[in-house]
Amino acid sequence: MTDNGISRYGARSALDGAAGFGNPDLLAAALGVTVHERFLPYHGGMAGIVGRHDRTFLQRCERMRDVLGVPVDAWENVRTCDRSRSPPAAQG
Repeated sequence: MTDNGISRYGARSALDGAAGFGNPDLLAAALGVTVHERFLPYHGGMAGIVGRHDRTFLQRCERMRDVLGVPVDAWENVRTCDRSRSPPAAQG
């Protein structure tokens, strides 16, 4: 790319820790998760979120599939699930 005079800027990492409009916050909002806490310090921000939702585990998986437009593999390992922990994909 450089040889052809093309510049590239990737904002993904910067958006991982941007509260209110970063990747974790936008995904949480799209899935109906309310953010309650933040964790995982990352380049001056907090890249992970902890939130709550009012859906069953399977409903949340279906919503994730619909929002992301990709198949979702899911394993329900506990009877209840009302808290979500979402670190960025590269971290988790």
